[in-house]
Amino acid sequence: MLKSLHVKDLAIIDEAQVEFGNGLNVITGETGAGKSMVIGSVNIALGGKFSKEMIRNGADSASVEMEFEAKDKRVDEKLEELELPVNSGSVLISRRISESGKSVIRINGEQASVKDIKELSPMLINIHGQREHFSLLSEEKQLKLVDDYAGKSAAKLLSQVYEEYKKYSALKEELSKTEISDEERLRELSYIDFALSEIDAAALKEGEEEELAERHKILSNSANIREALGLVYSLISEGNENASSVYDSLGEAQRAMSRVSSLDEKLSELSDELFDAADLIDTFSRDVNAYLNDMDDGEELSEVTERLDLIREILKKYGGSVENVLKFKKECEEKKQKYEDYENYQNDLKRKLVKCEEDLKNASDKLSKERKKAAKELSKKIEEALIGLNFLSASFEIRVLENEKFSSKGTDSVCIYLSTNPGQKPMPMDKVASGGELSRIMLAIKSVLADKDDIEALIFDEIDTGISGRTAEKVAEMLSRLGMGHQVICITHLPQIASMADTHYMIEKHADGGFTASSVYQLDEEGMVQEIARLTSGAKITESGIENAREMKKLAKEFKKG
Repeated sequence: MLKSLHVKDLAIIDEAQVEFGNGLNVITGETGAGKSMVIGSVNIALGGKFSKEMIRNGADSASVEMEFEAKDKRVDEKLEELELPVNSGSVLISRRISESGKSVIRINGEQASVKDIKELSPMLINIHGQREHFSLLSEEKQLKLVDDYAGKSAAKLLSQVYEEYKKYSALKEELSKTEISDEERLRELSYIDFALSEIDAAALKEGEEEELAERHKILSNSANIREALGLVYSLISEGNENASSVYDSLGEAQRAMSRVSSLDEKLSELSDELFDAADLIDTFSRDVNAYLNDMDDGEELSEVTERLDLIREILKKYGGSVENVLKFKKECEEKKQKYEDYENYQNDLKRKLVKCEEDLKNASDKLSKERKKAAKELSKKIEEALIGLNFLSASFEIRVLENEKFSSKGTDSVCIYLSTNPGQKPMPMDKVASGGELSRIMLAIKSVLADKDDIEALIFDEIDTGISGRTAEKVAEMLSRLGMGHQVICITHLPQIASMADTHYMIEKHADGGFTASSVYQLDEEGMVQEIARLTSGAKITESGIENAREMKKLAKEFKKG
């Protein structure tokens, strides 16, 4: 369940701290007060889209923090899989948005990605946003509805179908790509033979190009190197007309130090250092001379240049790097083997494709059977729930239709057929359902699925769209029943739903120093009555409105007691 939500500097919310309770949590407030921003902040924290314009005027960042109580062991397993900290029984999620438009997500204090939060959040909470019920008209959504209800058995088969379809598609593509005429095949073989002969002749080695490039740089600058090292060696060994050699100068310095080194320990140390320096100069001089003697006379430069040009030409033609060229060579060898025994290769591909198609069909048929079973059971449960939502004569049928064409999700399509009036022939839902009916259908679906899955928290943002009167009472009753087994958070403008609240929050907009801000308050019993009266009566609350609100709360309590 969602224990708490803290929002700071987001849109018109200055700062809000909401402690959610068990059961049905209701959020009400005037139009434009920021009710939907509360749910919007949850979506943002869970990886939803945002813009820097959502940061409150005058602030340099916005933040949302949520704490979940998570008893499901799958949550801890998912955190471990994502290599994120595990706080057994608790998950803390936060997101901070900066003026630059960048955001930082943290899960249990450690930075995480949007991908991480998208994988984790479905185990923690289920959110029904505004107008989401219209997604029920999508064939893809209807298919997912059946698969979700079918559960693990369908998920396993769906994974199998996906893998079989990948193999099937790859074989079809390979067969299509390699179906060529004899003339094209011979031309391709000729190219392959030429490419392989060039690559083999080059005898490429990893790192050789870099080594040769370094050697080439040295050899192409040999004249400058000779001149510089020759001068250095000469100055050390011979000196010039203006100065004696370094050897001569060091020898004179050593003799001078020897005369005084015995007089003081520090002088002795200095003398030792001087003799060490002389040894270093001697070693250096020998190394310079050896380097000069090893300098090429020009033949090696020619060989290195030729080899380097060859390597670079091969890399340019066949892949850009030694690794890619060797990969290309392997592909050529495999293709050559196939093309040299082309008829057998094609026949083998076709046999594999036939076998793969059989496996895919078998997996798809099993999945289809599972879906039909789930659809029948789900249809009955949703139909019962709809009757409880004041569809007096509802017929709800999920039809699973098999197609001949394969896909990664099997061969099925789904269409929901609906009839809401006696004697009316069931028709595709998108042809007959109004917006208000769709919102109730979505609530019925959520209530059925909530009993099926292990998600503790559900959020509804104005699920009561387009309803009133007795229908509103029925929706309120279902939300209350749903709250008996789950945590339900509902934004509403209907007094019938507000009266059922176990915990009631009101959002109020106010002006503060030239800025508009919204605050969230938890209402006590009397505050609930006042807010229900406002929802019933409007801005002017009357005594009769108050009495009516008290009666609604009383009836709600009696309903919960059963």
